[in-house]
Amino acid sequence: MGGSKRKSSAAVFLILLPLIVYYAFGHHLTLNALKDNRDWLAEYVGKNFVTASAIFTFVMILDIALTIPGATTLSFAGGLLFPQPFAALYAYIGYVVGACCSYFLVRTVLADYVRPMLRPESAMFKKLESRLKENAFVYVILARYTLIFPYWFVTATASIVGVPFLTFAPATSIAVIPGAVIYTTAGVALGAVLDTLGTTVTPGELVVKVFTENDDIKFLAAALAVAGIVPLILKKKFSKKSTAV
Repeated sequence: MGGSKRKSSAAVFLILLPLIVYYAFGHHLTLNALKDNRDWLAEYVGKNFVTASAIFTFVMILDIALTIPGATTLSFAGGLLFPQPFAALYAYIGYVVGACCSYFLVRTVLADYVRPMLRPESAMFKKLESRLKENAFVYVILARYTLIFPYWFVTATASIVGVPFLTFAPATSIAVIPGAVIYTTAGVALGAVLDTLGTTVTPGELVVKVFTENDDIKFLAAALAVAGIVPLILKKKFSKKSTAV
């Protein structure tokens, strides 16, 4: 009884915490805020690179683990403030460690509360559930790559349907590489692009402008598009194996 009450209290705390954090600091997780504060942020990073790196990585982990909106903006900021390959590395660590933390939070504390949010009766949940049960490793990668399913949805569903952690973690570690690279690389061009945008800046405007006006980003996007063929090959290969069996 006491254990169940403590678990419920922990679950309520973990549900309220992201709301409180976002309410208090969400206004900093926007491109407009980054546009207004980039000068002093860049100065701080220049003077305190190690400390700034640790803070940025921790914030990325916290954001992903608690499913706080703003991870994309943080990735852009990483590319703007840190040189490559550090920016991609910090974002990558945030994506992987944050997803693993989120996986364990759902499995140990939040399962009963998260399950209704996933809408188990929905076609999207049933499709991902069946794929994960068919071949968890391949379909965690595919779900991350294709971006059809929200990042938190893949993590929560994998935890709910019982994908083993030793399958989930390596698959996630592979799947998030393109995102960590491309979003932080887009951040490299962020400074010049922000200056040309109006007072209201949206991620959509930023992505369109970066990808249409920066040759380096175009090349990277093409390379990642080629890399995206890999999971499709995996899907085809394992589909054939399933049919053969």
